[in-house]
Amino acid sequence: VSPATADRWATRAGPIAAVLAIAALAVAGRPDRAEIPAIAACAATASVHVARLRRTRRARARYRFALDRRHEMDVAHTEESLRTSSPFRLPASCLGHLSVARVRFRYRRSGPWVLDDVSFDASPGETLVLWGPGGAGKSTVLSLLLRLHDPEQGSIRLDGIDLTGVSPESLRRRVVAPSALERPAGRSAELREAAAELGFSGVLGRRRLALLGAVLGRPQVLVVDELDGLGDREGIAALRLGLRRLLPSSTLVLATRRLEVVAPTDLVCLLDEGVVRFSGAFEDGSHSELSRALRRQGSFPRILDGR
Repeated sequence: VSPATADRWATRAGPIAAVLAIAALAVAGRPDRAEIPAIAACAATASVHVARLRRTRRARARYRFALDRRHEMDVAHTEESLRTSSPFRLPASCLGHLSVARVRFRYRRSGPWVLDDVSFDASPGETLVLWGPGGAGKSTVLSLLLRLHDPEQGSIRLDGIDLTGVSPESLRRRVVAPSALERPAGRSAELREAAAELGFSGVLGRRRLALLGAVLGRPQVLVVDELDGLGDREGIAALRLGLRRLLPSSTLVLATRRLEVVAPTDLVCLLDEGVVRFSGAFEDGSHSELSRALRRQGSFPRILDGR
């Protein structure tokens, strides 16, 4: 139903309701004339309220459109500002050593800190898992690695180079996230081989195609958000093995809510409410050191409930 049609029916709702009420009284055998003015008054009141709802709905639609346009303009302005203020291009010899030091970030200057004193390191060939409940700050960390935003405090370095001085285009050839807007490049045979290596079969959805395209680009750093949505536990385990075979020397940064997809050899950075609760090697898979760290912070029950 189009909005115009909905508006017309909403305007007629009061009179129609009044006619139906009078008809119901007639069928019931008691068409009391004294009740008809009351019904008409109720219908008029309903029409007034419906008209107000229509105005409110239109105002909300205009406001939403204005917000969307403002967001698009802000993103475009940010991208242009980063492009003109960051002329440095990463060298072709970039290896992929990530160092995040004492990073603090918030989306508005007057808003709360989304990330507070976040630090971690990951070297080429290592897998770093950002683990934590929804809203912990995992996606925000990934957006900073891709330089969609810059940290307000602290630093993010790639091979010792501060990202705030690097052009976004150059950075995103080295640090890559799957994009559903891009089609995987490569010959069909190469695509099939890579898909099989990652454990993909049948018709591939957008997320898997996007990941396939990112992997075939052979980036120095691959970041994957919401790893949970790419399969069940066995599927993700196969996917991770395939990623490491296809990108043996790349740094992998994976974000997940599920503890069971973390491998014993991973580096783990546990985020909760924008704060690092644990950072280190997940060495033997027993989770004992991690559990102790969580309990010391008082975060264990909440994080496990949100995993």
